[in-house]
Amino acid sequence: MSRKRVIGVVVIVISLPVFLAAFEAISFRIRNRNNGFMISSGQKREYLLYVPRSYDATKPTPLVISMHGAGGWPTQQMNLSEWNRLADRQGFIVVYPSGLKKTGPRVWRVGPDFAKDVRFISEMIDKLEAAYNIDPARVYANGFSNGGGMAFVLSCALPDRIAAVGMVGAAQTLPWSWCTERRAVPMIAFHGTDDRFAFYNGGQSWVAPRPFPAVPIWTANWARRNRCEPRPVESAVAADVTLREYTHCAEDAAVALYIVRGGGHTWPGGGPLPEWYVGSNTRSIDATSTMWAFFRAHPLSRKSGAAQPIGKRVDIGGRSLHIVCMGSGPHTVVMESGAAVGFYEWWLVQSALRDEIRTCSYDRAGFGWSDPPPSRSIAGYVSDLHELLRRSGEKPPFIFVGHSMGGPIVQRYYWRYPSDVAGIILVDPSNQEASLQTIPEMKAAVAANRLRRTKEMEDWRATNKWPPQQFPAELPADLRARLVAASASRNWWEARFGEGMLPDLEISMSPEQRRIAAPLVVIRAQWRNPPGWSDEVTERFRKHWREAQDEIASRSEHTKVVEAASGHDVPIEAPGVVARAQSPANGPARLSNFFCKFSGK
Repeated sequence: MSRKRVIGVVVIVISLPVFLAAFEAISFRIRNRNNGFMISSGQKREYLLYVPRSYDATKPTPLVISMHGAGGWPTQQMNLSEWNRLADRQGFIVVYPSGLKKTGPRVWRVGPDFAKDVRFISEMIDKLEAAYNIDPARVYANGFSNGGGMAFVLSCALPDRIAAVGMVGAAQTLPWSWCTERRAVPMIAFHGTDDRFAFYNGGQSWVAPRPFPAVPIWTANWARRNRCEPRPVESAVAADVTLREYTHCAEDAAVALYIVRGGGHTWPGGGPLPEWYVGSNTRSIDATSTMWAFFRAHPLSRKSGAAQPIGKRVDIGGRSLHIVCMGSGPHTVVMESGAAVGFYEWWLVQSALRDEIRTCSYDRAGFGWSDPPPSRSIAGYVSDLHELLRRSGEKPPFIFVGHSMGGPIVQRYYWRYPSDVAGIILVDPSNQEASLQTIPEMKAAVAANRLRRTKEMEDWRATNKWPPQQFPAELPADLRARLVAASASRNWWEARFGEGMLPDLEISMSPEQRRIAAPLVVIRAQWRNPPGWSDEVTERFRKHWREAQDEIASRSEHTKVVEAASGHDVPIEAPGVVARAQSPANGPARLSNFFCKFSGK
């Protein structure tokens, strides 16, 4: 092996000694061959893509994502793992993404700031799926050292996209409790007992600020996540290699650990590394071909993937609600959906804000992945939401956003828990507290729709066959597919039907009872002509709706009214309007300052 190659490969390890840092920078510039570029989270990101000559655009093709260690780069990972060699024979595509280099070596951020790297990987998959016939059920992630830690992150953050993961000499810097994902993700790992950097038995290493977990314990935790039999089966693969395998796992998601006795911080069977620095390598097993055989046996089950919640389920006392939170910030913005819809109504808004503030949406009882309630009412919704936020660990005061029927829910939350609320944004809200009568044509339309739905529900209850529901085309295709797959559910349909007859939706409150001391934003939409309505009828309804919202706006002394050039479904049709009402980057007149000015928060 050439001296130049030695210097290049040394820096694959989890971290670099100071005296090699200059060589790392020089070697990267000489040997870097990245051929893919994109902008993700406002930063230029790079990757090295390998498409074998056997690629057939008419056939769905597996994608293998292989991530370098800290201080490494894509070309190094390609030479170390030798995935291209196998891709030529097996006909899959390989991509080697690049971590980011700041003041230290090029790394994957597997600590609290992992979100941007996860988004980069997800957007890279999107880009490759658009350019090639990628099989979404056969997207696999693997990595060496710090890249192995990133593979763990992806299994928790992108469980609906990553079918299985592989890790070699993985450097795990996140605690196991960080991963709350419940989907059983197949995992294969290789680790040397004499690893000089990510110690096999765990402990403090000079390359990391926190102790590494013991590999056997880490693997057992993964087996518990996959709901495997607790006792592993061990077998000798070679004189120096033992396979510890957990079987009978949920969704057939096996967990396998190949223990290399005397092995160092190396890729078994892969490209050579200088043993004086990383320890000995074994040729008794080829980690790449063994990993590929494992991957082939574990495609992503779309049925099981769809059954898993998008966010997390939180026990609120005998039943669970599904909550989806993104981002971080001083206030949590809590988003309440309109009638008969779930958390997904806010997906576009939350995605637009995820780099700026923390937002949470959720499924009311019975919707989506939330358990049904013993009875259904607005008061019950308020109690559920309060308990959900408390048990989720979200800290008040909150900014509440409510769309349509979500408007009455968040206002009644405020009237019950005023100290928990820093501000309210109402998105084309309905007025259910001022005893205002809608126009006769709207009452007739609601009654006709109710009659039609009652007949459908009777038929579905009799046959116990529940059709999948429809979801906005504006949502990402993968999210929409999971919603469709999970929506053919009696609980979900009963929840939608039940919201048409809430006993306390309309209540009579005095003007004093309707007062809101918190700052208030009212976003108004432009109602379009419903089917069968003349312009004259539509205009009468718009006048009534506007007057009702004027009354809502008058409830606070600190109200701002925003006009949205969209139909009633503002969060879907014009998510930017709602996002700008919350964004801390919205200029000197930003509405977050509006909240702070009057709330004193």
